[in-house]
Amino acid sequence: MAYTLITANRNYSSWSLRPWLLMKALGIGFVDRIEPFRAFSPTGQGRC
Repeated sequence: MAYTLITANRNYSSWSLRPWLLMKALGIGFVDRIEPFRAFSPTGQGRC
């Protein structure tokens, strides 16, 4: 099973960084897709 991890900006958001670090540490295979908040939040902010 292939996982896709969609993150916003790991430089500014620790919430985006946490699952990435965990999956890397556990050796879980995934495709990392970085998208800006505006792609999935109409306000462009982290909280919808």
